[in-house]
Amino acid sequence: MKNNNNNNTIDLPSSFSEDSILFDVRAPKSIVLTPENLQILKDSKLLQQGQNWDYLYKLLFQIVLSPVKSVKNEIEEEKRRLTRPYTFGIQVRTGGNLANDFERTSMISEEALYRIPNQIEDICKKHNVTYSEWNLYISSDSDRATNYLFDTFQSKFNVIYSTKHARGHTSSGHLKTNSLMSALIDVHILGSSDILLTTRGSGFGRMASAMVYPHPSYFIRVNRTLVKRQS
Repeated sequence: MKNNNNNNTIDLPSSFSEDSILFDVRAPKSIVLTPENLQILKDSKLLQQGQNWDYLYKLLFQIVLSPVKSVKNEIEEEKRRLTRPYTFGIQVRTGGNLANDFERTSMISEEALYRIPNQIEDICKKHNVTYSEWNLYISSDSDRATNYLFDTFQSKFNVIYSTKHARGHTSSGHLKTNSLMSALIDVHILGSSDILLTTRGSGFGRMASAMVYPHPSYFIRVNRTLVKRQS
């Protein structure tokens, strides 16, 4: 396994003492997700006719992100709060000054955040969503974004977000256990949603979108900009 940032090989046996090791394996889709490669997988009987890249990604993430029993119990405990029959999952990756921990790169500005409810309502109209039958599960690196969406939709949906572990985004090579637990809970609930809205360009959102297949998945448009910390 390679760490693409510095091209160093990870010593797998010694990594077992760490909480987690992060490395970027996102290759450009134009190189990997080709018709030729898909046909190779079908010829090798790894995929059946009619199965596609979305199906494969769903299987891979289900395997790679399969949690231990203690984490499964926490996921099921969180799911019990989803008391309505259907769930609309939303992942808002803000970065910048909106994030709980400031980041130089902003993905969603405050102005863009205020447009998200309109996108959610448009999706609901498209799928004839009856609000009284739906949960809205929110995952975000921003308490401001979470609270805004909660206040906006609490009269319509059963609005839920995980509070047991600290949320955030990892920009270093070592992930804190609390953040890892929060991420695992969120990605599994998002991935089991009936409708999903994630932030375009977010690796976390991409995993959730793969896991939710074949249910509908949508993206929040982003505008990556470099920002200064607000005083």
